[in-house]
Order: sequence, then structure tokens, then C-alpha cells
Amino acid sequence: HVLDFSLYPNPNQGVFDVRVQLDELQGIKLWIFDDDGTLIESRDRDGANFYLEEFVLANLQTGVYTLVLQTNVQWYYLSFVVSE
Repeated sequence: HVLDFSLYPNPNQGVFDVRVQLDELQGIKLWIFDDDGTLIESRDRDGANFYLEEFVLANLQTGVYTLVLQTNVQWYYLSFVVSE
């Protein structure tokens, strides 16, 4: 199970951290989509119960984006805002 799934700061300017804490060792997948559903970036990580991922996406347009987390058994969604 996911104990923590957070993104900060929110809003941001395309530079942010994603924190994922799990109750057991397992892999995760992260996807970032824009408001049109276009995939911006994806990451696949394995072998831990804590992940801290830094994203530097300086060319993002102002708007609302969706961060998707997939674990072995669950999906989670977070919306975040990119501002000027």
C-alpha cells in the first residue's frame, strides 16, 4: 500500500519533487500527462519502499498536469499546476 504520494511545490514552474513511500519493497511507475492527455515524461523505478524523484521540466506550458503513480496493485492520481 502507498503510505505517502505527494508532489511539491504545487504550483510550480516545472521543477518539483515527487515523494512515494510504500509499506513494502516494490517497483513503481510514474507518468506525467498534460491536460490533453499527452505523455510528457515517464519513469520506472524498482527495489525500494521510498522514492524521491526530482523533475526538471522547464519547458512546460502554464496549465494543469496529472501525475500518475502505478504500484503492483494500485493507481494514484495527483493534479498539479505549472505557473509562470
